[in-house]
Amino acid sequence: MQSAAGFELLYSLLAANVTLPDCPLGRVHCDSSLECIPEEWVCDTEPDCPLGDDETNCRMCGSDEFTCSDKTCVPNYRLCDGTDQCPHSEDESLCTKINADGLFQVMKSGQWFPVCSTSWSDALDNKALWACADVGQGQVMSLNEVNLPLVSSFIHVTVVVNNVSEVDTASQSALLPYRVVTRVSSLCQDKMSVQLSCEIKECGHRSVHLPQPFVLDAVESSDGQWPWTAAIFSGSFFKCGATLISDHWVVSAGHCIYNMVNSPETTTIRIGHVNIQASNITSVRVSDIINHPDNNYIYDNDIALLRMEHPVALSDLQRPLCLGDYQKDRSPSLVCYVAGWGVLNKSSVASGEGTSLLHHTKLKLWEQTKCQKAYPNQIKPTMLCAGYYSGGMDACKGDSGGPLMCQSRPEQWELVGVVSWGEGCGEVGKPGVYTRVDPYINWIKSVIGDAGKVNASCDFEHPDICGYSSWSGSEFSWSRRSGGVHVPAMPSADTTLKTTAGHYLYAYIPYNTKEKEAVLVSPGITLQAFPSCLQVSVILFQCTRCQLQLQTVNTSGGVSSTLFQISSQTPFWMRFSVDISEPFQKLRFVASSGRQIYGGVGLDDIILEPKICPYMFLRGWNTFGYLGYRARLKSPEITDYVPLCLSFRYRISSPSAGSLQLCKQFVVSGSPYLDCSIWSSRSLGPQPEWGQARVSVGASTVNFSLVFEMVQGQGQGYVDLDDIVRQDGDCV
Repeated sequence: MQSAAGFELLYSLLAANVTLPDCPLGRVHCDSSLECIPEEWVCDTEPDCPLGDDETNCRMCGSDEFTCSDKTCVPNYRLCDGTDQCPHSEDESLCTKINADGLFQVMKSGQWFPVCSTSWSDALDNKALWACADVGQGQVMSLNEVNLPLVSSFIHVTVVVNNVSEVDTASQSALLPYRVVTRVSSLCQDKMSVQLSCEIKECGHRSVHLPQPFVLDAVESSDGQWPWTAAIFSGSFFKCGATLISDHWVVSAGHCIYNMVNSPETTTIRIGHVNIQASNITSVRVSDIINHPDNNYIYDNDIALLRMEHPVALSDLQRPLCLGDYQKDRSPSLVCYVAGWGVLNKSSVASGEGTSLLHHTKLKLWEQTKCQKAYPNQIKPTMLCAGYYSGGMDACKGDSGGPLMCQSRPEQWELVGVVSWGEGCGEVGKPGVYTRVDPYINWIKSVIGDAGKVNASCDFEHPDICGYSSWSGSEFSWSRRSGGVHVPAMPSADTTLKTTAGHYLYAYIPYNTKEKEAVLVSPGITLQAFPSCLQVSVILFQCTRCQLQLQTVNTSGGVSSTLFQISSQTPFWMRFSVDISEPFQKLRFVASSGRQIYGGVGLDDIILEPKICPYMFLRGWNTFGYLGYRARLKSPEITDYVPLCLSFRYRISSPSAGSLQLCKQFVVSGSPYLDCSIWSSRSLGPQPEWGQARVSVGASTVNFSLVFEMVQGQGQGYVDLDDIVRQDGDCV
């Protein structure tokens, strides 16, 4: 008690008895707050409570012991001894490393040993492939031998692939399941050890500029926290989540895209921002959608791949997630998360109303036997479960196709599952079911790999389309298609296989895409010999005003020259050849939709060879006799106001096949005007063999282009054009 100047202060201390509200089943209180976290989060090495008190007062193993996921302790001398001590084999993982000197080392019974190089043949040896994969890195860069005269003990490694011992050739896939047998010995020929260099994986790394959020249920993600998480849109509507696995490809669930396979031009991928409605988010159109060939909706093989029309620029905000190198069992002790834009509470499930902001939550992998008990007779070996028996945290409606990602190594994350299905959301005893990714690694890499065909020459049969990229500002865009009867209207077959199974590139003209352009660019040209011959198959299918230009691109990215322009309808595939006389960096195909809203422009079988073309002509096939159809070959614009003499050779297979005429095209008040009164084969009669023509073209006072136009007749046959030569002055 204290008193002063007429005031008296009385105080006492009372012991407050605060009763915390009960946590839901399967959760416990944080010491520092009223928040409840799953029991499995306590002492899991990741702080989840606001002050991290869930990771204090945990049972600690000694410095000479290893801590298992169930908190039991294993002596270090039992690590990597070939016998599981931990319930989920954690003591038999992370048994390899490459040290600072590049020496590949293997742990045996808690000690690190250099690897004897005996029987390590070269960088394609399966042991080298296994070694780089096991240390969490990419392809083998180099394999060398180093003499270690002072080392007394080495480790010998035997790699068993598919139960076949010592497979030393690269004929076996590096993605097959491995089993490794090791033994320590003082004997090693010349004491030579393995020095190994592997490609550093750029995948699976989060931004280094992240806040430190504590996860409770589903919380908002930060930009760069899950930089591989992408969203699939059909038109302006969000469809599903996806995961970036390379600069060109995302993986999603097959059931998400089963009705979108034939409409890639309306599909876009958004990535690089947690807010999928943000104005600065990266949005890229899709050029190909590939469902797993054995997909049965959510019931089996629920996985698909989507190729973006051009690569995304990799950064802290958009980076691919790692894929495993081979199939392996995952420990339930792994730290795993699921992320998506799906519904956030059960009350929104019926409406399906998701969120525009990315959310994530931490999950635990279930053992397969428990997963099968939760869903009797429904779980395939290619599925896995994740969640909590007590429920609460789970993927939900709208999260389909998104990633289940686990931390496979320090600071590196790996795609383990794809959100597929479940009973309800966060129900007790009903975990989420995911497509297990590692059984599909071979399939994924066979689809997204370039198969050594990054080249300007391409038949477009492989999904990676030889490294070609495209750009468009509308649904009029290049996509890889197969033949057959489809909506939208497309050619019934390609020119490579000439069947409905063959593939080609096609820019379909959908509604509201008048006067649009779609640009297709080849990879860099390695061909150095000039002149070069370029051959390409083209179709302008059921579109009367569409066009295709072929241009060359120089080293600075600018257009060097326009080699040809094709306009008007060509209802059948036509083969074009053109000589290129000057060096260039890339090929550029520009399709224009015109003012029509149907049909499209097709490309196939591009061949670039270091030689002069054996022929260079427009061949128009008339198979079904569509009278009056026209095909045009247009020259670059002519700006010389002088008379010209044009000589060329032509032939027409039969009188009823059609005719050839020479025209001048002007632009009058912004619209093209065609004058075809200069020359026509109609006045000259049949020409079944090659004939020579010389035509004088009078001087013009405006810029113009020369156009060769083939007009189809009623009968079958073709019209050929070759050896076009232009000279200034009238013909003599």
